[in-house]
Amino acid sequence: MIDEMRKLKEMLDEGLITQADYNIAKEQIIRRENTDSDNHNTEQIKENESNYCHASYDPPRSIPVDNEPRPEIVYTPYADLYERAQHIQTDNFEATSAGRDESEMRNMGADSVSDYSDRNDSTKDVIDGKKKKGLLAILSVLLAASIGFNIFQFANSRSILSTQESSLADLEKQVGELQALVEQQKTTISSYEKEANGYYTIWRAAKSGNVGRASSQFYVDNGIVVVSKNDKNQKITLTTAFSAASTIDVSYSGSSAELSFDNDNWYDSTTMTVVPHRKGVTVATFSNDINSKTFKVIIIVVD
Repeated sequence: MIDEMRKLKEMLDEGLITQADYNIAKEQIIRRENTDSDNHNTEQIKENESNYCHASYDPPRSIPVDNEPRPEIVYTPYADLYERAQHIQTDNFEATSAGRDESEMRNMGADSVSDYSDRNDSTKDVIDGKKKKGLLAILSVLLAASIGFNIFQFANSRSILSTQESSLADLEKQVGELQALVEQQKTTISSYEKEANGYYTIWRAAKSGNVGRASSQFYVDNGIVVVSKNDKNQKITLTTAFSAASTIDVSYSGSSAELSFDNDNWYDSTTMTVVPHRKGVTVATFSNDINSKTFKVIIIVVD
């Protein structure tokens, strides 16, 4: 019984059986000892030991495969425990062998694994470096293309701007020429307007009648006088054949010229000098204090 208990304890310590299995086997051994007599107890113990020895676990030298016949086990009340212990120890043996082989391989191939890892790291670094170089090359090409496009756009814009500036300068020149032409036309139109006004003045004076003559006693020898603005000696003769003394008055329409009496007092007639001032038409109206008759003298001043 002591040996059985010791065996069970060893199996429990080695983890071949559980605590519950150990407790069940222990109770069975104690119960068996209490029911048998001393002599019978001794023989039974021997028989159990024999059975135990027959079913005890002997670690196999080689692990049987499924096709090989397993040794016949005579089951005692604890035979199932020993069989379970056998399988557990076999599994431990396989795990131990596998662990040892793996450890040996790890120890033996540590350098190789390290070298392989280093090679993998080196290869990865090379690949990463190539990827980075490729990416940098692509970015460089894109940057160069962008810069070139911007330069092209800038040059094109400068060319367009230069063309537009040249066109603007031409337009400004044309505008300046047109403005000068407009000013010239304005001057011409203004001169035409003055001439037109002069012609209108001549026409109106001529239409009203009495140009140069009011009557046979009151008239001039030239009712229309054309004089240069630089001519200072142009003269006309005024006749006043009244039976009594009279006073002559002259009024002007226009300021391009005037008449100057050569004498303050005269009998029957006197001369008058034409005094031009500028280009234009002036109408001089003569009147007297004897009667209401009047006449006009048209003075035309030219360049």
